[in-house]
Amino acid sequence: MEIVLQKAIAASGYCSRRKAEDLIKAGRVRVNGKVALIGTKINPEKDKITIKGQLIKSASEKIYIKLINR
Repeated sequence: MEIVLQKAIAASGYCSRRKAEDLIKAGRVRVNGKVALIGTKINPEKDKITIKGQLIKSASEKIYIKLINR
């Protein structure tokens, strides 16, 4: 399943979608070793995303915690 790069970065918890767009515009994001562009579609399970040389792990599974006030 392909999604837009900035959405994948935000889902990983690295930063917000808007901040991810700024990082992409600044040329600091790479997908599989190539500089990424705004709107690039990726497969988070296969593609390798790096920001400033740091590998970003995809958020493949969400965990929900329910807090109860007694």
